[in-house]
Amino acid sequence: MNTRNAADPPEGFKTTELGPLPEVWRVVRLGEIVSISRKPRKMTLPDTIPFIPMEAIPDDGSLYPSRIEYRSIRDIRSGVYCEGSDILFAKITPSLENGKQAIVSPEIGLAYTTTEVYPLKAKRNEVDSFYLFVLLRAPWVRTHLAEKMEGSTGRQRLAKQVLLNFPIPLPSLAEQRAIAHVLRAISGQATNYFLVNLLNFLDLSVYIRGTTRGKLNQSIMKNIVTPLPPLSEQRKIARIIQTVDRRIEAEENHKQVLEDLFRSLLDHLMTAKFRLPTNFMPTKGGG
Repeated sequence: MNTRNAADPPEGFKTTELGPLPEVWRVVRLGEIVSISRKPRKMTLPDTIPFIPMEAIPDDGSLYPSRIEYRSIRDIRSGVYCEGSDILFAKITPSLENGKQAIVSPEIGLAYTTTEVYPLKAKRNEVDSFYLFVLLRAPWVRTHLAEKMEGSTGRQRLAKQVLLNFPIPLPSLAEQRAIAHVLRAISGQATNYFLVNLLNFLDLSVYIRGTTRGKLNQSIMKNIVTPLPPLSEQRKIARIIQTVDRRIEAEENHKQVLEDLFRSLLDHLMTAKFRLPTNFMPTKGGG
C-alpha cells in the first residue's frame, strides 16, 4: 500500500527551507562555507599592489575582472584586501541586482579592490569556487538578497551578516564541480559571441569637440572626409556588409538562446529539478 502524501517530496528527496532537495544534499548558511578575506595584521605590503576597481568587475558572467590596475600603496586611500581565487561580490545597488561579481585571478597573490564588494574565500573542503560563483548568479539569489538591502534610495547596501546568513543548497563536491563545469561551458559560449566593433575602421575621435563632455556636431560631421569608391564597388561593399549584418544577427540570436539555456539550467541544476548523470562527476583527483 502506498502511504505517501501528495504533499510529500519525491522519493529520494527531503523537504527543506529551500524546497524539496535530494536527501544527500545539505542546506548551509553561506558563512559556513566561506570567510571574508582580511589583511593579516603583521603583513607588510609591497610598494605597488594590484587594484580592482568596481568598473572592472563584470556583470555578464565573465569570471575575471576586465582589467587590473597597479597602484602605489600610498595612493590607495580606501579599499578592501583580497587574495587570489576570492569571489568579489558587489554589495551596493544597482551593482548587486545587476549581477556584478568576479574571481580574483589565482595568479595574483594579494590585491585591493573597491570597498563596495565582499571578498569571499571558499573553504575548499566544503565548496567549489566555480559552483559558488554560478550559484551566486542565480536570479532568485540576487532577488532575495536585494530585498534585504538597507540604506537610502540609490545607496542601499547589503549587510555582511545578511549575506553570510543566506541559505544555499550544497551537493557533494563532485556534483558541485559537475554542475559548475556544465554551466561554465554554456556561459562561456554565450559571452564569447560578442562581436567587437567589426566595422569600426573610421576613427572619429579626432573630430570630437569639448573637454568635459565631448560631442560630434552636425557642422563637423559635414566636413568629415570619407573615401568614395565607384558606384559598382559601393554596391559590392554594401552586399558584403549586409551579409555580415545577417551573420551578426544570427550570432546574437545564438547568444540569446545560450543565455536562456544557462538561466534555465542554472535554476534546474541548483534546485535539483534536473540532476547530472554520475558519469558527469569528476573522479577523485580530477577536474
